[in-house]
Amino acid sequence: MKKDSSFVKISKCVVRPHLLARRCSAMFAALLAAPLFSLPAVTIDLSKPVSESLKPDGIYWTFDDGMIGEPFPLEVEDHSGNGYDGKMREGMDRPLPVYDEGRFGKALRFLPFPEGYTYVPNHYNPQIIWRLTETPGAWDETKLDMERKSFTGGVWVKLDEIFEGQFQLIYLFEYGRKEPHQWSFFVIKDAEGNWKLHLDRTRSEAMQEFETGIWHHLAFSLEMDGDAGYVTFWVDGNMLGDPVALEKPFLAPESDTDRFFILGEHVVGSFANGFAGLVDDAFITSGVHTFTPVQR
Repeated sequence: MKKDSSFVKISKCVVRPHLLARRCSAMFAALLAAPLFSLPAVTIDLSKPVSESLKPDGIYWTFDDGMIGEPFPLEVEDHSGNGYDGKMREGMDRPLPVYDEGRFGKALRFLPFPEGYTYVPNHYNPQIIWRLTETPGAWDETKLDMERKSFTGGVWVKLDEIFEGQFQLIYLFEYGRKEPHQWSFFVIKDAEGNWKLHLDRTRSEAMQEFETGIWHHLAFSLEMDGDAGYVTFWVDGNMLGDPVALEKPFLAPESDTDRFFILGEHVVGSFANGFAGLVDDAFITSGVHTFTPVQR
């Protein structure tokens, strides 16, 4: 079997560093600067939990460890093995989410809005959050830094409530702050009722349907080549239009205080106007993956 040339070159650096010091220094520098290993492309079977197609190597929240009808445990275990365990936080106007029957096993339900609820822009909503400075158990705190990395993410969503005749913003994932530029995945409904997926500033064409009471799988895959990239959006395992050029490349956080991952909200002065419904089997993983269409 033919050896990989990079392996042979690196091996020489290890066994004969006194002969190749200058060449090896440059080689190791290039290796460290290169994107981290990505999982080989896989078609994820949406009739099963994602873990039966691949083991996500970023973050994987299944919500299967909770008590039905209760918000306990408040800690959401990360089943990727990376230690990105989340914590529930209640909103300023709404209580903690509770565990419920899910698409697979259990899910997390964000409770309906109170009767007569009025959106207040600076009131944050319930959320699940991993923050390095509060939960320092991650074995690699940079795993979700996506500078020049190809990656895929997805989550099952079941809406309980849609705001008729008005804008609606639902944050599915957010990592880090907007500036410096990290990444987020969210869905927006405009006042005309058109739903679109966004990977930060890059957006999809309009979804054909996104109704209450039905499980939908929302996902994206980003393929990077240097600073350029293309995003493919997915709804129920089907491509939503053609791949879209990434509007702006992502950067790694400048400090550990900016390393956090949130489901259900984002971190700005004017928060999302909220989500009522269920989420299940949320994941982020390296590599560019595809999905099997959902059979209803």
